[in-house]
Amino acid sequence: MWRNRLPVASLPDGSPRRGLLAGVGAGALAFVLTALVRLFEIHRSTAGFRLYLRPDGADGILAVLGGTFYAAHPGAYDPPIWLATVLARYDALPEATYVAIVAAVLVASGWRLAAAARETGATDGAVRGAAVTLGYAPTVVLGALALELLVDLGRPTVVMNQLVTIALVGVAAPAVAGAIGGFLATWAR
Repeated sequence: MWRNRLPVASLPDGSPRRGLLAGVGAGALAFVLTALVRLFEIHRSTAGFRLYLRPDGADGILAVLGGTFYAAHPGAYDPPIWLATVLARYDALPEATYVAIVAAVLVASGWRLAAAARETGATDGAVRGAAVTLGYAPTVVLGALALELLVDLGRPTVVMNQLVTIALVGVAAPAVAGAIGGFLATWAR
């Protein structure tokens, strides 16, 4: 039968839990790295101190850092006009830098998941790497909800308008990047 000739890619016991933990860690690491790079950009700009003197204070800074992270997922988040203006004011690096940070973290997480397995083929490695989605997608969606609850800057901009696209990209980005990392890890072996 033709089904018997197809390679079977399955996750052994423990891999979903590893994927969940790796995904949560990748989401947190990607947020921290994009935030640090954005803060470095703000610090180096001539008008950087003005961001800290804004009337919205910590809410404004958290909105800038969250907006930077979610904008690093192409197609997931379209910042409101005021936030796009603030981000453009402190933008010395190309936006592709932030996309590359998120992609590198996801590929490295997929690589790590596949490298932890002993004997796997390329397909199994890709499936193991894509398991990073199990933790990354909920982390990104819950992070968007938390950001919306923590930052009081007027009417909701993330939850009401863009949560579905954030969720879709939160599934697609780690699935693709993690699979690439897992495939590369098994191919390099």
